[in-house]
Amino acid sequence: MMRENDWESLLEEVSSFCIKHDIDIINMDDKYKLCGRSRRKSQGITNLHHFRYELFNNIIDIQLTKLDDRFTRDEYEVTSLCGMFKTK
Repeated sequence: MMRENDWESLLEEVSSFCIKHDIDIINMDDKYKLCGRSRRKSQGITNLHHFRYELFNNIIDIQLTKLDDRFTRDEYEVTSLCGMFKTK
């Protein structure tokens, strides 16, 4: 769900922070410039692709792997059920 639903809200939050603190915001449609490596390896990749698919999704995968390693299946099911009963 995070892959599909949370990218836009994260991007909005980061953009708001940057505007508030007068930090330049990159254009997500510009080509991504890979630092320290051949430009040929980053040809055609946009900033959006790099940050969303190469970073954001990989970080989600890393966190899920750590959670899977940390909790048993039963513990995971209990924490999932607890999340269903949160009040807003």
